[in-house]
Amino acid sequence: MREISPAAGVSVDDYLKLMPDAMKRIVEEFRRQKQNGERLRPSTSLIDRSQMLTAEARRKLLNKIAALVDENYVGRSEMCQQFAHYCIAP
Repeated sequence: MREISPAAGVSVDDYLKLMPDAMKRIVEEFRRQKQNGERLRPSTSLIDRSQMLTAEARRKLLNKIAALVDENYVGRSEMCQQFAHYCIAP
């Protein structure tokens, strides 16, 4: 399983050593879900009326993007927060 570290030149494991125990537990849960293929697929709740791709192609594309973003050490949640911050911030 590939993981993207939040700090350049520091492994995720080394970065985790600096975190509070509560955050370590969250990261370990994400890791467990990824290792066991248990991460939720965003396509299961997709509401889309796009005419660009077929419904099946959109689901596959969305799931692939989610899998790539999930390589972040805390999964998709952190990146979604960053995206929301930059899109909503004045």
